[in-house]
Amino acid sequence: MAMFVVGAAKDQSVAAMLVGNMVPTKEDEAKLKEAEEFVRNLEFDEFDDDNFCNVLTGIELSEFDKVVDVVGNRVNLPDTDKDLIKVGKYAHTNKLVDHHIYYNVGKTDSLDYVVAVTLKTTDTTIDLAIIHYTIKFKLSPVKVEKKRQYWLFGFIPDGYVTSTTYEPKKLSGKELCGFQMFYRISAVQEFVKEYPDAAGGLPSN
Repeated sequence: MAMFVVGAAKDQSVAAMLVGNMVPTKEDEAKLKEAEEFVRNLEFDEFDDDNFCNVLTGIELSEFDKVVDVVGNRVNLPDTDKDLIKVGKYAHTNKLVDHHIYYNVGKTDSLDYVVAVTLKTTDTTIDLAIIHYTIKFKLSPVKVEKKRQYWLFGFIPDGYVTSTTYEPKKLSGKELCGFQMFYRISAVQEFVKEYPDAAGGLPSN
């Protein structure tokens, strides 16, 4: 699943522009708080995450496709999504092209989230900033108790018997959206640690 946005560039680095396109809006702040509480209450049997980020500036347009292929292969990005990122070279100068890509969502207990921002700085050069945040997880099963009536001799009611089973935990559509939002912000935080100048894309208080 990909989202594609084109916009005018601000007087910021491409890294700051990437962050500015990932942080929640004022309207999303309440949803983010709800997502944080939800995720913190989840129990995992297995959890492994990995964060990859890179900022490349002054890429020659003639080399841009090769650079995208190398970076895209690093994060196992499908060819169709690599092609979307390559579209940035056709933008006007000082126009950013922003891609939000989710894949593998809910298929193998994994979430892959990629954000790529390109900024054509001159007629012959382009900048690229990319974040890839991946999570492989297994949610702890949910305890389910079922009560059934017990019959003495097959026809006399004689109380109830409770059986306990453990069933796989599944996220609803709303829960999955909150899950994605929470880890999107985690990816931003890791990116800013790696590239401090990207903090210029964070909203001012």
